Amino acid sequence: MADQGTHFWFMTFIAVSEQGTVVVHHDGHITPPPNTTRYDLKRALERRIVKQYPELSEAKVIAFDAQPNQL
Repeated sequence: MADQGTHFWFMTFIAVSEQGTVVVHHDGHITPPPNTTRYDLKRALERRIVKQYPELSEAKVIAFDAQPNQL
């Protein structure tokens, strides 16, 4: 198994346009810097995703979670 971050996260966006409604899901793993809050992590991941997919710039996040990756 490849090295993984300390936390697993997911984020789901919804975008509504004249063409219809689109729901987009992203997930992954990350090791956040010390003292990172859940809010900080959500905002950083949202910016990273929108930078990679600019068409999501007007989309709304409808779900987000980050949990320790270790079971």
